[in-house]
Amino acid sequence: MQTIEQTRNALQQLAAPALQTESLPLLQAVGRIAAEPVVAAFDMPAFDNSAMDGFAIAFHADSANTAFHLIGTVFAGDAQSMHLQPGQAARVFTGARLPANTSAVVMQEQCEWTDRTLQIQQLPPAGQHMRRAGSELAKGSDILQRGQIISPLQTGLLASLGVAALTVYRKLRVAVLSSGNELCEPGQALSSGQIYDANRPQLLALLQACGFEAIDAGIVRDDPTQIDARLRASLLQADVLITSGGASVGEADWMRDVIAGLGQLHQWKVSIKPGKPFGFGTVLGKPVLMLPGNPVSALVTLWMIAMPWLRRCAGASDAALPQRRVRLSAAVSNHDQRPHLMRSTLECTEQGWLATVSAQQGSGALSSLAQADCLVEVPPQTSFSAGDTAIAWLLPQTGTQLL
Repeated sequence: MQTIEQTRNALQQLAAPALQTESLPLLQAVGRIAAEPVVAAFDMPAFDNSAMDGFAIAFHADSANTAFHLIGTVFAGDAQSMHLQPGQAARVFTGARLPANTSAVVMQEQCEWTDRTLQIQQLPPAGQHMRRAGSELAKGSDILQRGQIISPLQTGLLASLGVAALTVYRKLRVAVLSSGNELCEPGQALSSGQIYDANRPQLLALLQACGFEAIDAGIVRDDPTQIDARLRASLLQADVLITSGGASVGEADWMRDVIAGLGQLHQWKVSIKPGKPFGFGTVLGKPVLMLPGNPVSALVTLWMIAMPWLRRCAGASDAALPQRRVRLSAAVSNHDQRPHLMRSTLECTEQGWLATVSAQQGSGALSSLAQADCLVEVPPQTSFSAGDTAIAWLLPQTGTQLL
């Protein structure tokens, strides 16, 4: 049975869908993946400007003169070509282009002036309160790398450099198909023995939050003919297909056999708890990921195994999952031969991050998953005491762009 890392590496060998690009207005590109690098088209600031309201003055380095002749005023946005001679000054406002030959800017609170004269308390250091051209960024500086996720915090910088649109990768289209006679759509009346399909909504929600185009492929019954037809139809719409359920060893679990018959089954089963019956293959030249039918197992395997590969397929240069070192609030044990990823909550304390492992760790216990902040990894045949440290894999949170 393959380990988590071995399975991730095996996924990387799958032929990734061809990346396509599109151009989007700056605001619409936020959260998308840059398909082209962006460099500064000009120095930033583009010209010397004042860091505050005050007076631009010119003086010789060996001068002790504190009186200056006022020759004009420059507002922010003025296209002026004023030039100061030593002993001259100009009224300037924050962001205004500084006259040529400015030695320093003196804040207005330290000045006395009339229409034509300026008196300062003492000569300032050369360059005081001046924003020099190119002091923040030089022309040609890297602003955005290919494969980088465009953050809201970058929009101001990009806009200040005149960037109105960005070339991004088209969203990867990922379809999700649930399998099982027992499944019913939320909102419909349940028949005897039926349950609502929880997997598909949570998987689609996670994919959408991560920046993918999530396609709902619906529910298919445990019938090989119907599964065959639905796989073919779903793959016509998507770059990648994710199935949930029907991949274990029950008599009605047909998904694995149908995938092997239509294409090629590359791997089945992973040494992970929860989530052992994870597998993947290729059907009609496209990747198909098989997730377990238990709701927690499905989400854990999507996040821990498939998500780094999906992020790479989408064009992201950084596909690593977020993790941190945490202290445990209580003792936990794993007597299994597989690593156990335990749903846990996090608390920030003066001593660092404290993780509390949830009492309910069953693969169908959605309530503990809904409250979890992370998955604490407990290696096989390992016991931790309270206060021990462990690796916690952070789970996505509400309203967070995760890709």
